[in-house]
Amino acid sequence: MIKFPCKCGFEFEVPQEMAGSPLQCPRCMLLNEVPLLSDLAELEKDGTIRLEPISIEEEGTREAELRRTYLPRRHDDSGQDIDMRQTFEQIVEAGADEIPLEMKDHVRPGAPKYDPVTGELIKPLTVRGDEAKPVIPIAAGPPTLHYEKNYQSPGLAIWKAPMLLFTPGSAAVLLMMFALHLLALGIWVLIGGGLIFAGFFVMLIYVVTIAHLANIVEEVGPEERDELPTPLRGVSWYDDVVLPYWHFTFSFALSYWPAFLVFFSREMWLKAGPAPTLVIAFGLALIGTFFFPAVLLTATTGGTYVNLRPDRVLGLIGAIGVRYILVVLLWVAAAWSYFVGSVGSTLSAARLIAFVRLPRPPLNIGASLALMAIGLYLLHMFSWVLGALYRSSHKDFPWAFQRHISTRKIERRKVRHDKPIPMEPKDPGVLAPEPPPPRLRAKPVRE
Repeated sequence: MIKFPCKCGFEFEVPQEMAGSPLQCPRCMLLNEVPLLSDLAELEKDGTIRLEPISIEEEGTREAELRRTYLPRRHDDSGQDIDMRQTFEQIVEAGADEIPLEMKDHVRPGAPKYDPVTGELIKPLTVRGDEAKPVIPIAAGPPTLHYEKNYQSPGLAIWKAPMLLFTPGSAAVLLMMFALHLLALGIWVLIGGGLIFAGFFVMLIYVVTIAHLANIVEEVGPEERDELPTPLRGVSWYDDVVLPYWHFTFSFALSYWPAFLVFFSREMWLKAGPAPTLVIAFGLALIGTFFFPAVLLTATTGGTYVNLRPDRVLGLIGAIGVRYILVVLLWVAAAWSYFVGSVGSTLSAARLIAFVRLPRPPLNIGASLALMAIGLYLLHMFSWVLGALYRSSHKDFPWAFQRHISTRKIERRKVRHDKPIPMEPKDPGVLAPEPPPPRLRAKPVRE
């Protein structure tokens, strides 16, 4: 315990943990400071601390220091500048815990130490601890950032597609694609003249065209953009050319490979005959034509090939409804017009300077170019409409690993005795946990 008096005579008795802390006298209301443990030996009866007298030697040097410190002089008696900076020894004698940054390299008092291997002088490092800083409390206010709940993707009416493709940005993309095909026709002229190696550039133009159609579905659908993207989009070879080209060709092959397999099967032509083979191949082609838009939409925007399971593809078609028939008809018209127009214009271009006899085109060059332009326009409209259907019906697609979890099947699920599972409405923008499974009653096993 620490005992010390106040100036008014009141006696304090406090524990040693309060040494150095302020304390108010209950009698005179004077603020006293509890003496330190090192000051108890010099504590007088009246509460003051006894000080040691200053020696005469120190008093003689003190006057010079006081003059140097307090006199408003920058020069000494001889006219030289006075160095007003504190020396390293003065800072050490004052008992400072921290050394100024400009004096970190000064030699500390004591014998120097050297590295036994390199012989270099070892300089001590000053390591500061992670002092705890007081936390300033901040009053809690209303949140300034709000996340939108129950987000609904802005839908697009598919009947507006013919006019929206003529907006300045989309029209420029259509003209650019038609110009690429005209360039391809010019290259076909060179190929007909014998420059076979120029076919690489023609194939590159067709690959970019196919990848561009898949990019339209992704940009209009998940990206929710209303205008057509540029042919190379972000100019990324893998993300903007290779991957979308693979999505389109994979969807086309998955939809039409049974028809091609039957049509090019020699055994079918020999055993079944030409007429049944053509009928079977044509029927399989019709089935592939019906499923191709759904397969392309799933491969491009589904995120995983697991969603290509037949029941999920059929569920996608059911979610779109009657509008899916219009998409299939649009695909048939676009594919037929583009194929006939491209074949006719290609044959017409290759026959100009061809050194071999080529088949006669079904249409003249003018009609073929017009039909190819119509086919390009319809193909762009087909991809644009697929992206618009994604935006309007994605919440009803029975896809796996999606942002939205459909609750229609869960709400219709019943437990025993026709009791529905209680559930609250979910936020379609957040992955909500599935409802708990129904509680099953265990029956005892009879031995």
